[in-house]
Amino acid sequence: MTLKTKKNMIALLLLLGVGVNCQAQQRLIVWQKNGEKIYYNLADQPKTTFAGTDMVITTTNVTVTYPINNIRSYTYEGESTAIPSLTTDDGLYVEQGEDAVTFKNLKSGSDVLLFATNGALLETLKSDGVTPVTISIANRPAGVYVVKANDITYKLLKK
Repeated sequence: MTLKTKKNMIALLLLLGVGVNCQAQQRLIVWQKNGEKIYYNLADQPKTTFAGTDMVITTTNVTVTYPINNIRSYTYEGESTAIPSLTTDDGLYVEQGEDAVTFKNLKSGSDVLLFATNGALLETLKSDGVTPVTISIANRPAGVYVVKANDITYKLLKK
């Protein structure tokens, strides 16, 4: 067993212990194919990224790597509240409205992408580096959409 694997196992055990005591909180749940569920409290700001064939979840407390082929899905639980805006370390400002997401301070040439939940690319907008870029789902059918710009991903729900 490698040192990295041992660290991941210890982190998973710690997270499983914490998850039992936090039933009422908002959480990200990683569902593994073997039936295990790993819980991450949203208060710990979990960030999901992908590196090769791995899914990496980084929180304020821990970084854990999962082979993608061992993951069945990941979901959220608890009462959902929208995050109206955020500013990243590099100055990117993101504001979420009812049916749209606006990105300000994008570098010139940056793409803003809209995806359906099946992964189909629905729309691409390109930043000129000056004008805010707004991508809207107002004229789209009800459903869930994913908007991505740089390393920021937003999920939009249209009822």
